[in-house]
Parts: sequence; structure tokens; C-alpha cells
Amino acid sequence: FPLRAQGYSKEKIKEEVNSAAELLKITHILNKKPSELAGGDMQRVALGRALVRRPKVFLLDEPIGTLDAKFREEMRTELKKLHVDIGATTVYVTHDQTEAMSMGDKVVVMNKGILQQIDTPQDIYHNPKNLFVAKFIGSPGMNFVACIPFKNGDGEVSLKVLAIDAIVAIPEKLQKILIDKNKIDKEMVLGIRP
Repeated sequence: FPLRAQGYSKEKIKEEVNSAAELLKITHILNKKPSELAGGDMQRVALGRALVRRPKVFLLDEPIGTLDAKFREEMRTELKKLHVDIGATTVYVTHDQTEAMSMGDKVVVMNKGILQQIDTPQDIYHNPKNLFVAKFIGSPGMNFVACIPFKNGDGEVSLKVLAIDAIVAIPEKLQKILIDKNKIDKEMVLGIRP
């Protein structure tokens, strides 16, 4: 109906619908009624309806959240390919961090409606901006250890791990950062990826 309202001919509408149906692999269900469709098929049809309009931006809110694990994986791959093929900006909302990290060019991490970090998946994983992002991203998330940086007799900086009263040597680059940021003798949190 939206294409008819935009003045498309019947032939052009059929061409657009068939093109979207082939892309989404739903040609076999084009003549079925909505009540005859499974959940995954309904989601594909909804995506197809959006596709034929040729939008500049797709807004997808948990588009594969109700699918079983195997079909979710297939749809995740198809949606990523679709994003690349069409070239439209896609805003994809999900609570599944694996989905976000595997599909996003840029990932926005929010906590209770507050923006925590916007970055590439790799940068969010390797350089989280705060403890929430560090713990949330990764499976399992980052482990945290309370510690205090201190200078030893040679002027080198090491970390005293408070929970086990142990001393950990750290690379020179990190020593310089701790000195420059005036963090010596101040309690800190050491994050470790398992």
C-alpha cells in the first residue's frame, strides 16, 4: 500500500516486492496470510515492508529478540549483510551485547538511560570508559581487583593488590601514565579480562 500511495505502478511494486523477498528469502510465503506465518517469517515480512520503501535510516528495536537461538544467528548474519548491501544507516536496539558487538560499526552502551560510551566494538572491548562498560561487555565480563600503585626504592611503580597483599609489576608505559595522572598511593581498580 505505501508504494501505491507514492505513485508506483503495479509492475514496479511487484519488482520491488520480489527483490526484497529474494533478499530476505521469503518468496515462498508471499501469498500466505499473516495468521499463517511463524514469528521469524513475520519479522522478515516486516523488514521487507520497510525495505521496499528504500529508507535512508532503519530503526530496528529488538528485531530478532523472539527467535530461537539457531534462527537468531542466521538472521543476525542476514541483517548485517543487508546493512552492508543497502548502505542505509541502521539503528539497532538490543540488550544482547554479543549481538551489538558482532553487528555494529559503532556501539552505544547505555545504563539506565545514561550514555556510557560510543565507540567501535573493538575499542569498547579493549578500552572501556568505565567499570560498567568493562563489566557489561565481554563474556564473561572484566574482573576487578582493588589495588594501590606505589613507587619502590628504585623509583619504579608497581601495584599492591589489596585482597591478597601481593605486588604486581607493570609495564613502563602504564607506570608513566600513573605518575602523569598523579595516581601514586591512591586506591584504584585493576581490570583483568579472563
